[in-house]
Amino acid sequence: MLPDTYRSYVDYSFYGKETFYIDRPRLTALASFLIDENEEWTMEKAAIYARVSTEDQEKRGISLDAQISRCARYLESLGLELVDTGIDALSGKDLNRPSLKRILNLAEKKKISHIAVWNKDRLSRDPLDALPLLKKLTRKSVQVHEVESNKVLSIQTAEDEMMLTVEWAFKKLERRKISDRTRMALARKKELGERISARPPYGYQFDGNKVVVNIQEQVIISRIQELHLLGYSERKLIDELSRQGVFNRHGKPFGRMAIRNILVKAPHEKKEIAATS
Repeated sequence: MLPDTYRSYVDYSFYGKETFYIDRPRLTALASFLIDENEEWTMEKAAIYARVSTEDQEKRGISLDAQISRCARYLESLGLELVDTGIDALSGKDLNRPSLKRILNLAEKKKISHIAVWNKDRLSRDPLDALPLLKKLTRKSVQVHEVESNKVLSIQTAEDEMMLTVEWAFKKLERRKISDRTRMALARKKELGERISARPPYGYQFDGNKVVVNIQEQVIISRIQELHLLGYSERKLIDELSRQGVFNRHGKPFGRMAIRNILVKAPHEKKEIAATS
């Protein structure tokens, strides 16, 4: 038996009843043979892709910052080098997003071999877009990591494709159910004349939980409609209102979009409010 000072930390294995000890110098020599000490080790490179549908959504649920920080910790735990982070505040209905295109371009050029997303919905909401993309990335040996479930989204077999199709379909079904419930709740609130937004539409104001007419703003709406019927363009209409000292709620000149919304929406809103009174 060798002295303790010459034994390896991993110093034995069992073959039948005999025990073999590997001394430290021999273990070091074997490691030097297998690994060139002068060789520069390079970490595999990865990118993060994060997405929210709108700026408002970023303030709810899983924000961009939260997505990025969790993905970064995940990549670090795998010993991967983070080289780029793509962020889009756009809908996931298709793949036409600037930052996603940039990340995919890096994968195409083999500058990254891993992409981390918080969940598969961040990549795309539509399986018709997502599944062909995953197939392409799998062929290029690029791994897409779903951090939320701690797994790699890969399509190598028909079973892989079927399982991902089912998962995406269930997510899509759940979104539709939430959307339907929200729409029904808002419709009911409208029927009861209750507020359904943080700000009332122009021409109205909140009285507790009810929506009531704002007389002063209704007068301005009537004036805008009159000028429009007289043939005023949006630009001339804004100038004329400013000349008369008529401004929006914030004391500033009306913008073109505000004028457009008043001309298009005001008649419909008036009917809806009247129907609930």
